[in-house]
Amino acid sequence: MRKFFPIFLITIMVVFCISIQIGQAEDEGKEVDEIFDSFITDDSPGGAVIVIEEGKVIYKSAYGLADIKKKIPMNTKNIFHLGSTGKQFTALAVMMLAEKGKLKYDEPVGKYLPELNRFGNKLTIRRLLHHTSGIPDYTTDDKLYEDLFKLSKKPANKDALSLLAKEGKLLFTPGERFEYSNTGYDMLGSLVEKLSGQTFPVFMEKHIFGPLGMKNSFSLPNPSRKKDSKIAHSYEMEDGKVEVYDSDPMDDLVGSGSIYSTVEDMYLYDQALYTDKLVKQSTFAEALKPAKLNDGTNTDYGFGWEVGKTETGHRYMKHDGAWLGFISYYVRFPKEHLSVIILLNRNYDLPEGDPEMEIADIFLL
Repeated sequence: MRKFFPIFLITIMVVFCISIQIGQAEDEGKEVDEIFDSFITDDSPGGAVIVIEEGKVIYKSAYGLADIKKKIPMNTKNIFHLGSTGKQFTALAVMMLAEKGKLKYDEPVGKYLPELNRFGNKLTIRRLLHHTSGIPDYTTDDKLYEDLFKLSKKPANKDALSLLAKEGKLLFTPGERFEYSNTGYDMLGSLVEKLSGQTFPVFMEKHIFGPLGMKNSFSLPNPSRKKDSKIAHSYEMEDGKVEVYDSDPMDDLVGSGSIYSTVEDMYLYDQALYTDKLVKQSTFAEALKPAKLNDGTNTDYGFGWEVGKTETGHRYMKHDGAWLGFISYYVRFPKEHLSVIILLNRNYDLPEGDPEMEIADIFLL
């Protein structure tokens, strides 16, 4: 004979389980808040965070102020510069072009950007993506930096190409070692423009932001940055005083990091990476393969992503960024379908270590 639980007992059990889940979520949320409360106050610049698990937003919050002068509180719809976290969008654009047969990763970049021909055939697209190209970097070379600004008070990619067509030597044989290069990714930005026939901002909007409904995301140069009230001011500490830092003469260089977005828009992007909406999963898998150097050793960098494994064995892909007074952190755990995205509008008095990893540990089982 079958035995049936009384309806009221089943109801009590369901309510009990839900209560446990709610209590656990509240505890996890408090732990996240404690991390931000350790360095953000109600009257200081702040930031926003979103935690995503199995396609659902399981925690989302904002802290501090988006505008100190006007005392405007931060919210999760505020727009931040992503800094170098934007490199993954450049890499994604290159993958889109590769998927369409417009390029091959192991071709010399000079095939498409003749200004770079003088660096030789070993300077390939793949090595630019992996930061193993050895291309001279005007962000760290004082002479190149000064000469770039002789070409323009607000240089763009065409100026960078003109500079590299005549100046600078490879720092090492391509593939010899890993050396992070903003200039290398700006060259990839130029490659995207050359092969697509579109400006970098137009390409981003047409192929990524628009299709995904990322209505508050864009690439510089874009006049909307000066008009959109949702864009948070960014702040730095100068001589012991908090100063607004909203623009820079190098803002018109694209590829190494020119993207503005929100934590809510980044949720849409994060979820699209699990699908074929942007590129096929087989194409995207190439981005997560670490670079192999000439001596056979591997680095921990793919195409616009740092890849690795935590001490507890969880594989991740991540990137952070810093530009103006903005700081960004983004980590994904593909197997667990867990992501943490943090966007800050301050570059001082930051928490030690990697806050995105600390938050991820709260939610990883």
